Amino acid sequence: MKPKRRVPKLPMLEVVWEDSLLLTGGWEAHREAMKERKRIRQRSMGYVLADDKRGVMLTGSLSQGGNVFGTLVIPASQIISRRRIK
Repeated sequence: MKPKRRVPKLPMLEVVWEDSLLLTGGWEAHREAMKERKRIRQRSMGYVLADDKRGVMLTGSLSQGGNVFGTLVIPASQIISRRRIK
């Protein structure tokens, strides 16, 4: 019987970040397009795979074998705030 691998202990982080928005799929007046301009803030939480000058890489799930699922990369320029959860 093989011993079970342990899930790596990774910190958890909550990141608030500014997302991109596609306003239209067709032609429209410039003034109308500008009316829709707004900031879209997202809040993501996950296990930290990377946190450096390029940004944050979070994953939602870790397996006992060390595999990850649901990985998100947030560029540093889009990060508004971050808070360590545990």
